[in-house]
Amino acid sequence: MQNYTKVMDMINSSNGFYPLMISTINKDLDGIICVDEKEQAALIINSLDWIYLIGDTAENDKFKNDVVNLFKEHNKNKYMWWGLNEKWEKIIKSAFSVKINDFPRYRWKFNESTFQELAEINNTYKIKNINENNINKVLKNENNSITDVWNSIETFLQKGFGFFIDDGNEVISFIYSAGVYEKEVEIDIATNENCRKKGLGKILGKRFIEYCLSKNLTPKWDCYKYNEGSISLAKRLGFEIIDEYHVKQIVFENKTNKKIRQNCTSHNRSVCASPPYGGSGYAKMQSGLRPLCIFAPPHFLCAGIASQFLYRAQKTTHTAGTLCGVATDVKGAIVYQFNM
Repeated sequence: MQNYTKVMDMINSSNGFYPLMISTINKDLDGIICVDEKEQAALIINSLDWIYLIGDTAENDKFKNDVVNLFKEHNKNKYMWWGLNEKWEKIIKSAFSVKINDFPRYRWKFNESTFQELAEINNTYKIKNINENNINKVLKNENNSITDVWNSIETFLQKGFGFFIDDGNEVISFIYSAGVYEKEVEIDIATNENCRKKGLGKILGKRFIEYCLSKNLTPKWDCYKYNEGSISLAKRLGFEIIDEYHVKQIVFENKTNKKIRQNCTSHNRSVCASPPYGGSGYAKMQSGLRPLCIFAPPHFLCAGIASQFLYRAQKTTHTAGTLCGVATDVKGAIVYQFNM
């Protein structure tokens, strides 16, 4: 059942901060919504396979069955579930063969006073607005995610905004609104790997926030606990951590990834994963298990991501290792395999 209006009454301080949830409700991002018959609870699944459970989820067998059937119909291998509680975790485990991973995230609050105290940035780069004349240039960037979080380029150009820096030929860093609603703006930012450590994120972040303030908009920041770069940049731009919350990754077992996990277990090796398909891999490496493979989403398919994990694996296990190639495609997840 789809219903994009009743769910707005279910938004409150305990769930309203979930990234891209309201974008899905507002139809800026494609998705489906399952609402219970009393219109007191809703399950939202967007096109990124992110799940949000909101409202009063007290015992309701029909709603529970509707949700289980929705998963069967949707037939995807992985989901990121925002707001998964113990009761619903038991429901999912009783209905399917799944592996559930925990991903801690930080929720931030923007402090305008701290931002205004930032030292002037020595910027020699030309910052350009993203518009209809140059957006295709931004979309060609290896880190582009605009089309992942907006249902169309037209919708983004109408409701969103952003800025970028190029080197004359290609875009090397960009920042844009991943979602805009109720005077709040979710921030997404990316810089080419070979152009990092040059202050581009801070330069673009400052410009973006200044634009937000000029339009009476509040910038929002949210990131995984393991994302050291995002944490550092957020602090430099005047954001403060409010609290830590947890997102659960639901992995529905199939023959391919089950075989990989069994192979890892039999060789006393760990299966690590990059956010948003992992995070617990770091802890496994700390415990001494050497990684055999790393799961990553398709848009993270780049040597840089694999190299970062290989470096961390070598550092924590004190074992020399080499990336022996990108291997099996497990229903959309890229598997990096290592010799260690």
